[in-house]
Amino acid sequence: MRQGRGMARKPNGAPEATRELLLDAAEHLFASNGVAKTSLADVAAAAGFTRGALYWHFSGKGELLDALFARFETPLDDMARAVLDQPHPLCALRNYWLDVMAYIQDSERARRILEIRMRKCEYIDEFKETDARCARWINDTLVLIRRVFEDAAARGMLAPTVDPASAAASLIGLLSGFGYLSVSLGGRVAIDGAAALGQFFDLVAAKPLEGSAQYFGDHAAA
Repeated sequence: MRQGRGMARKPNGAPEATRELLLDAAEHLFASNGVAKTSLADVAAAAGFTRGALYWHFSGKGELLDALFARFETPLDDMARAVLDQPHPLCALRNYWLDVMAYIQDSERARRILEIRMRKCEYIDEFKETDARCARWINDTLVLIRRVFEDAAARGMLAPTVDPASAAASLIGLLSGFGYLSVSLGGRVAIDGAAALGQFFDLVAAKPLEGSAQYFGDHAAA
């Protein structure tokens, strides 16, 4: 048992199932009420457990929030397998992020996590480490994306005027902007993220990518 959990008793039932129920409860409450206004007692009660059961799994709200975000993030090795050393690296990278955007659009859980991450938490005090870990994940993702653009440049697939590092930074900024707009504006502003992302890749590619016609019409891939 880790320190900081006092005399918490081991909860009855499967530990992993209990942990998941606590995370599910925290996810809904944090998204609805905000992290600061949600107590650990609120989370435990919503999950149907005592506060002691919660402390068996999480040392505090910071660790609970960190686990919530970690459950949502794609492991970097999975991302690497999807986009590195592919026959057409730009197509692979574009298709990967299009799949991510479609998942977020279709998943209430994904949208709740983005809502918490971007709007419902102040990253101070006990949440500083969570913010730092998220920043490390984004930085590692940036490095991976840059490798894809470097690979594309080496194969002559990247437009000669495009710098791989700048392209990677631009893509991260584009994706972050779509994420923020999707949770802050909802459906109040019509933004076709898939079309915009597809156009970004055609702008940085040496020639329009396979599949571009589905976003811009048959003339785009001519």
